Amino acid sequence: MKKIALLFAVILASSFLLRAVEPADKKEPAVPQIDVPKTGKAPVIDGKLDDECWKNSAEIKALTPAAENADIKAAPNTKVKITWDEDNLYIAFECSGYESTAAEKAGRDSDIMKGDVCGITVSGAGDCRLWYEIYISSSGTLYDEAVVLSADPELNPDGTLTEQSVKKELWRIPAWNGVQKVAVTKITDKEDTTKILGWTAELAIPGKDILKRRGTEKLSPMEIRANFVRLPE
Repeated sequence: MKKIALLFAVILASSFLLRAVEPADKKEPAVPQIDVPKTGKAPVIDGKLDDECWKNSAEIKALTPAAENADIKAAPNTKVKITWDEDNLYIAFECSGYESTAAEKAGRDSDIMKGDVCGITVSGAGDCRLWYEIYISSSGTLYDEAVVLSADPELNPDGTLTEQSVKKELWRIPAWNGVQKVAVTKITDKEDTTKILGWTAELAIPGKDILKRRGTEKLSPMEIRANFVRLPE
């Protein structure tokens, strides 16, 4: 499965600015930052992206092929929108440029990595000790899990966890079902509604889970880490 992805430092703020942070070690790539405005009215999670908050949200206009998939010449078009309030981090995906072959909607936490899938990995503390992985298929199936590292991370030069650290210390908890609101809508041709051009997805991620390592439950202006992905078949 190909991976289209982008790692961001997500700044919960009152204004929008996309920028790159220069690393202390110039040999390491800069990690982009995106300032995300707070919304005064939460979106209705119906997959339609017609809420007022999405007009003023932060937006990532495109994801790029991951290093291992650098040979992809025409990546599917994927936009990500982000906003927040005290209780939730709201994410929207707008996906086109790929004809989905995803199966019919299945039960929660089913194996969905066989079709067109979008996802986010989010960490409130950014210390590689607790994060959440959330994936949504074009058919609307949700897979979410918590991931815990039971010791301080051992990292490779490129910043990824070492194989030994993964084998000994990494624990996946698919029983975590923190995401309670998610919806998907198909994008159809205006003249031929039987023709599917893509799909959109909306979800709300509870702040109390994102912030567990920080010891608080309410989102406020702060920096968190997130990785946005699209996994076309």
